[in-house]
Amino acid sequence: MLKKRDFIMIQDLMRQGVSQKDVALRLGVHPKTIRRALKRGNAPKGVWPRRD
Repeated sequence: MLKKRDFIMIQDLMRQGVSQKDVALRLGVHPKTIRRALKRGNAPKGVWPRRD
């Protein structure tokens, strides 16, 4: 799971022109995780909804 600092790093690296694949390699996550984070547009809240 990405932390807020990871999301900030993603944004910084993307501004520098680093590819999503390379960002994923640096963070040790799947490239789809980077795409979803960018699509979401903000850092994860870290709170999961309850399942009943």
